[in-house]
Amino acid sequence: MRLQLLLGSFSSKSITYAIPLFLFSLWDYYIISYGGRICDYFGILLILFFASYKIFKIDIANYYINQTVLLILLFTLPLFFVQIVSGISQGSVLTAGAFCVGLFLIFPYFLHFDYNFRHLLKIVNILIVVNLIFFYIQFLAFKCFGTLIDYHSCFNVISLRIFNPETLYFRAAGLFQEPNSFCLTVYMLTVIRMFLKRGVFDLLLIITLVAIFLSESLWGFGAIFSLLILFTPSKFYRLLIIGLFVLFGIILVYTPKYAMYLLDPITVGRISNITDDGSYHGRYGHESNINYDFNFFFGNGLSTKKFQGFTGANAIGFILYSFGLFGFIFFLVVLAIGFKKNRLTFLFAVIIAMTSYPLFTYMFWWAWLGILIRLSRSINFSTAEPVSLKLKTITQKRAKKQNCRNVFL
Repeated sequence: MRLQLLLGSFSSKSITYAIPLFLFSLWDYYIISYGGRICDYFGILLILFFASYKIFKIDIANYYINQTVLLILLFTLPLFFVQIVSGISQGSVLTAGAFCVGLFLIFPYFLHFDYNFRHLLKIVNILIVVNLIFFYIQFLAFKCFGTLIDYHSCFNVISLRIFNPETLYFRAAGLFQEPNSFCLTVYMLTVIRMFLKRGVFDLLLIITLVAIFLSESLWGFGAIFSLLILFTPSKFYRLLIIGLFVLFGIILVYTPKYAMYLLDPITVGRISNITDDGSYHGRYGHESNINYDFNFFFGNGLSTKKFQGFTGANAIGFILYSFGLFGFIFFLVVLAIGFKKNRLTFLFAVIIAMTSYPLFTYMFWWAWLGILIRLSRSINFSTAEPVSLKLKTITQKRAKKQNCRNVFL
């Protein structure tokens, strides 16, 4: 009954972005026999279907392009398209296609959508709760009964990376193939939620942070720190959080036996010897392969295969390899202009996400960016409420006063 009431409160308009957003959030279901991320394909088809009824309008004047950025665009767009064509010529056709679809279809669709922010908050809450339910079921099933639940096996996707039978090393990941994927998705959803409910620390946030911690993802530990620093309004509590993390780090390095009460011994060993960790080297450990030549500044062309040996398997490395240092700077400049308010907070949240996967080929990434920019241009951060919600409240108060006057008249 509660579920029916909850779903019944959504308008048909909200459904037109809620379903694609849910499908895009399942980006880790990579089915090789069907050509990749099957959920992305379904989400793109749905957006094309919804958009065919009412094509979303891109209002350039109300967009984040002013004369300065337009001038930059005129000089950089030729190089931008050259790198896309270069990527296609290198055999990265799907990479170039996913990048262009995300940039020119998914991003503007979610950026210019006429959101009801209350509905958006409910939808994000539901997505987070769904992820948490599947995570805790998988976690408790293994810890309590030794049962490994594989949500991917029935879809014929690539093997999970949550359990090593030789070392019995287990880390839950919920609907995803590995803990990092789970942490990244929940982090991105939580960022949206915290901007909608700025400064509100509630039970759902606590359960989310605990889940990220229990996943034992090294990136997830950094995500917890980032979320707390980003959305803790008090400077005192920020300093307290930094102090606690420093203390925890000291315990991990110098007295690891105490940390083993909270974490698996293998995780403790990975953190204590982070420079020797294979996952760390795979994601960040290729700085020695950088050559400061023409390609470093202007890019090598789009590729999800070659960039990993350049700066590691993360989104910053992807954009640096594909578009060069100038392309990376250009991306940050456009984002900074796009974020109308609280630019540093929004930019920091985006950059943290970019330290993970090569997100520019994921539709969820482009949808997330569109929503964040829209929020930054629609939320009154002094009251921590979306502008539309605040106006609605004022209108209701005025109507209530008018009704009272009519009663006395």
